[in-house]
Amino acid sequence: MVETRGVKNQAGQHGEEPAARSTFALLRTNPRLLAFMVSQGLAAIALGALLVARIEFATQAFGNEVGIGTLAVSFAVAAAVISIPAGMLVDRANPRVVLLISMVVIGASNLVLGLVLVRGPVGVALLVGGAVLEGLATGFALPAMLKTQAALVDADSRGAAEIANLLRLCIGGLIGSVLARAIPDSAVVVLASGALIVIAGCTSFVIARPAVFHPQRGVPLWQSVAEIVPRLRADAPLSRAAVADLVMRVVVPTLLLPLFIVDRNIDESAAKVLVAGTIGVLIGSLTLAHFGVAGLMRRPLIVSFIGYVAALAVGGLLLRNDWLIGEGLPQLLLLVFIVVGCAFSAYGTSALTALVQQRSPDDIRGRLAGLLAVPRLVLQAIASLIATALITLGDSHYFTVGLAVFTLVALTALLWFKRIDQRDGEPAPAVR
Repeated sequence: MVETRGVKNQAGQHGEEPAARSTFALLRTNPRLLAFMVSQGLAAIALGALLVARIEFATQAFGNEVGIGTLAVSFAVAAAVISIPAGMLVDRANPRVVLLISMVVIGASNLVLGLVLVRGPVGVALLVGGAVLEGLATGFALPAMLKTQAALVDADSRGAAEIANLLRLCIGGLIGSVLARAIPDSAVVVLASGALIVIAGCTSFVIARPAVFHPQRGVPLWQSVAEIVPRLRADAPLSRAAVADLVMRVVVPTLLLPLFIVDRNIDESAAKVLVAGTIGVLIGSLTLAHFGVAGLMRRPLIVSFIGYVAALAVGGLLLRNDWLIGEGLPQLLLLVFIVVGCAFSAYGTSALTALVQQRSPDDIRGRLAGLLAVPRLVLQAIASLIATALITLGDSHYFTVGLAVFTLVALTALLWFKRIDQRDGEPAPAVR
């Protein structure tokens, strides 16, 4: 039963069953986790739809692609600022409650934005303020989500559960982007997305109710954060995976496709480009879900990022004179490059995230997630800012080739890791 596994999970014990290498096997044997992911899938659908709608109203408010980058940076900085205290709160409180409140705040924020959009164009200040509010709420939601889903599985299946989480984001994002393109009014999309996020938060709160948590109370903020560093150093695979994750976050910009659409003025092909990107992410995530993160992971990680580099470099070179933006075969090749590049990058980044989640000890899971979120979000914000500036001032095909070269340089960091794997199923020992 899920309740029994939750108790063993929080006590740091192992169940009698072996770890689920395949995420699909885990979902078949854990119906509560499956229901939780389906519920959270509603929020993923909303996020996918918002990505499409944001291209329209952000570009309209700012006048060019700077709007997309500005909102992304505002969101990331706000989430980074709150992540460490949010992680501490998640370890000290009930993460189910934190997840519920944060999702209601995100949903309500989009409901208000949708109502304003119904009346007409939105000002820059309101969009930036909304992005900051969503970033603050997301800073609480991310560690709460990780802690809640970990409590629904045994200690050896944390990585597989995180892959399921990434998979529901991909599937939901694909559904959301398709639905958003079928609805011409961005205000309606934002309103519906806000409602879906609130519903997802409420249903997830009920589904995860049997999960057992052991709050870590009575530890000052500075001490609770300082405790994480020696715990990281005590677990070599965890620290290697965390560092590799941070390195690759810089060179896999999440805003590349929206920026490319606005820069090349291909609104008529925007839906195809976004769907191709989501399909690529889905393929990478499904592959990871099938094979899991057990065993030696260094070689698959290197192969995945080399594939990403190749897709970027060749695709960027073929963008010369906008050849790939033509009709027929050129456009088909563009979509193929997008699918391949997104599939490889999704496999690599998702595998690193799953490895970190698998190795994270329960008693510091929230604080570790909050601490790692700060450099992760800051690096993503910097990457988004640089991408926006380079594409605005220069040309997108030169940027993609340059990004491929930069990624290849960053990829060498992975070569220095002797092993990025799950050496065993035990969490890092506590440092007293």
